[in-house]
Amino acid sequence: MRGFLEAWREALEGLPVGEFALSDRVDCVLLKGLVGQALRQLAREERQSAEMETLVPFAGDLIALEEQRRELGDVDPPAVAERLVCSP
Repeated sequence: MRGFLEAWREALEGLPVGEFALSDRVDCVLLKGLVGQALRQLAREERQSAEMETLVPFAGDLIALEEQRRELGDVDPPAVAERLVCSP
């Protein structure tokens, strides 16, 4: 996600905003603000995840399993159980 947002920020910085119509300049400024806000939110979430890592060391495994479930990936229940039991 960070790469996606950074790419958008770079693309927006490279636009010739001075040549745009007023309404387009406003849209560009608003979009830059939204991208910046999303990057700040992502940074906050990353800091919070890093802080929680010591308290919930198996969170990464749970998140990966949830993402796999959402993507409708194949799930091997015995392997999932073993993965969770063996988590530190």
